[in-house]
Amino acid sequence: MKKTEAYSPSDLRYLQLLARQYPTVQAASTEIINLQAIMNLPKGTEHFISDIHGEYEAFLHILNSASGVVREKIDELFESTVSRADRDQLATLIYYPAEKLEELRKSMSPSLFAANYELRHIAAENALFDTPTTFTPEAEKLRDGIAHVDAAYGGEDYTALTCAKRDGDTLYLYGRLWRKHVDTLMDALQSETERLMCAPIYCETNGDKGYLARELRRRNMAVRAYPEKMNKYLKISTYLKKWWGNIVFLEGTDREYIAQIMDYTEDAEHDDAPDSAACCCRILDRSGASLFVGG
Repeated sequence: MKKTEAYSPSDLRYLQLLARQYPTVQAASTEIINLQAIMNLPKGTEHFISDIHGEYEAFLHILNSASGVVREKIDELFESTVSRADRDQLATLIYYPAEKLEELRKSMSPSLFAANYELRHIAAENALFDTPTTFTPEAEKLRDGIAHVDAAYGGEDYTALTCAKRDGDTLYLYGRLWRKHVDTLMDALQSETERLMCAPIYCETNGDKGYLARELRRRNMAVRAYPEKMNKYLKISTYLKKWWGNIVFLEGTDREYIAQIMDYTEDAEHDDAPDSAACCCRILDRSGASLFVGG
């Protein structure tokens, strides 16, 4: 009788993980042949360093940056899609992760840091809104909804886009946030609203005298322009607060968009995302019965 070889629990864990990627003998054999071929390839260029006494920081940088190879790979992958400043920041994050993360943590709010670098959402101290818990991958939930744009015309402001659809007591919401002048985002606004089939696009006329509405109409987009008469804090604390527990975010919503809502207080430095979301909540709040029994 053939003796069965016993594997330790640790070995079994590794084999189970490998089985997911290579489920058949043929798949495993093909990968072994591929790896053996790679091992027989000529070695890469070797880097020799001399006179390193007293040059610990410079030597450490050479090691951390793989003699410049890391930056080459970053540029190779992202040169056409990511700005040089952002590529510089990514390279530094790879070279010195602990130091760079601490610097980034101090440079932004806790909720924004958590959203960008810990992939989670937390509420800022004294903020109006708790952490959102519900997300959906179903983009069709937004179909035949509405959209709202809170436009930035320079400075430190953000342009926020919100797409929303009400289904009974559930509000499906998708948000984008850009720190850019709205003129540079016309293609993105049109693309996103058409992709999700959300129209019309609401935009206020107080600050720009109807400029954005005219520009969107030139692109044959359905627009509803309106003069905003309600205090911003009152609008956010009334309508967005009322709906917050019943909002389901579409996956792909910008982390910065949600973080700005989580950071919102009456004295918040930026309020473009919560303002845009609140406007959608106000519009859709009027389209059906109250969330509250007897309302």
